[in-house]
Amino acid sequence: MRILIVYDNEGNIIYTLQGGEEVKKSYSCTVAEIGENEIIESINTVTGQVIVKEKEPSELEKLQTENEELTDKVIELTAQNLENAE
Repeated sequence: MRILIVYDNEGNIIYTLQGGEEVKKSYSCTVAEIGENEIIESINTVTGQVIVKEKEPSELEKLQTENEELTDKVIELTAQNLENAE
């Protein structure tokens, strides 16, 4: 049985994958800094560059943004009403 073992320079095992033909005989790896709002799309195998794309906002994040926009609008309209009442 073939097992893929990923380990650091001190020999600590990071990840293992057991499998038959799914485990290939050769792999490459890289370490990269990825922004909080990015996800890894692929690796350019010629240059080794990590290709990222911007993460789509979750439903919760969309609702939070919409809530903030509506709250700002309520504050703006309330201020206008107060000005008009004077």
